[in-house]
Amino acid sequence: MTYRISIKTTIAGATEQMRESISAIAEHLAEIEENTPAFLGFSVFADPQAATALFTLYVGEEDPDVATAAADSWMVTAITAAGECAWGWAIFPHPAEHERVSA
Repeated sequence: MTYRISIKTTIAGATEQMRESISAIAEHLAEIEENTPAFLGFSVFADPQAATALFTLYVGEEDPDVATAAADSWMVTAITAAGECAWGWAIFPHPAEHERVSA
């Protein structure tokens, strides 16, 4: 099964810094995707006005809880690898939503 996992993040800093941060996170997600068979793809939508980015990850797993945990782990890894901070990540419920989609 394929699950679409949406994770909304807050990106601090000026608009240009936000673009650079999102780009770096996306590069690391692409690297994880290349090396992880269950990671089927991702997209990102940034809202500079709100200083947020919505990352949507597609995960091939049978169990939605496993898919959710995998997506969460990949996001934290990409954020950390980009030199950004996932401070307080465990405090907030992640991801924002998950939904089964046809592959």
